[in-house]
Amino acid sequence: MRALTLWPEWAWAIINLDKDVENRVWPGPVYNKSIALHAGKKIGGSSFAESDAVFMMIKKAVEAGWSYQKSSNPWGYDNFEKNGMVVEFSINAVKNIAGRVFALAEIESCIMGSTSAWAAEGQWNWLLKNIHILKNPVPCRGQQGLWYLPSEVEAEVLAEISK
Repeated sequence: MRALTLWPEWAWAIINLDKDVENRVWPGPVYNKSIALHAGKKIGGSSFAESDAVFMMIKKAVEAGWSYQKSSNPWGYDNFEKNGMVVEFSINAVKNIAGRVFALAEIESCIMGSTSAWAAEGQWNWLLKNIHILKNPVPCRGQQGLWYLPSEVEAEVLAEISK
């Protein structure tokens, strides 16, 4: 099974905020089979400080129609809200999925100029469909580009998705 590694803050947005697009500088395949979505180890990868990366995700979520409220309690959760749905947010929640396969999805199409609020301008927008979130993400070392899951990880992912 093919896999794609995302920065963990964007993986969290797919799980919790209905992010339906993954943005890349290279065009992706239209894939009629499920691919594994993997959260990388470091928020912001090697390109951004953790706080800057989280700020970019929050900004994009607000553009996608979510309101954001920072907790006044330093140990409390921040909240996202949309259409009466409230999602608690913390850096630890993002870190908890890092280094794990967290979902399976199909790539419906790969275009520039998607109308999704999650699409990045000037990048290839990989439109995701049939996203299945794993209740228990499976630990795995990620790679760049599209890569193949090790067979033992694929077996764990498929067992998890069938629960």
